[in-house]
Amino acid sequence: MSKMITFHIQNQDEIMAPIFYLSQVINKYVQDQFNVEILTKDPMVQEMIDRILWIYPHDAFIPHRVTDHGVQTLLAQDKSVSINFGLGMIDTNKHSMIVECVFNTESHKAIGRDKFKLYKQKGYTVTVHKEVLHG
Repeated sequence: MSKMITFHIQNQDEIMAPIFYLSQVINKYVQDQFNVEILTKDPMVQEMIDRILWIYPHDAFIPHRVTDHGVQTLLAQDKSVSINFGLGMIDTNKHSMIVECVFNTESHKAIGRDKFKLYKQKGYTVTVHKEVLHG
């Protein structure tokens, strides 16, 4: 199975908090008809994602649930994507389409560069989106 890795890089002029940037990335994939799994084992982050999905986007509700591994949208879609909200690498054997969010901080950019190199070394298809997302 071919692995697809997509890096969403927060624009350097963007000052929104990472959780709000993440919510826009989630919404982009939901609008593109994907089931989304946000991977994080941190209970505080899971709670923040749960709360943001109750209020964003403002004109819709994204059905979801909190799991031991993160937060999953509950949509009847055939396509799925896993968004890694952690700083470490995830098990690529369990996920065929992975999204890495790189936030507008020097530490996140450095970690993102390291992840990018590792995915390329493993021979995965890697794409990069540098964009300003708007809610």
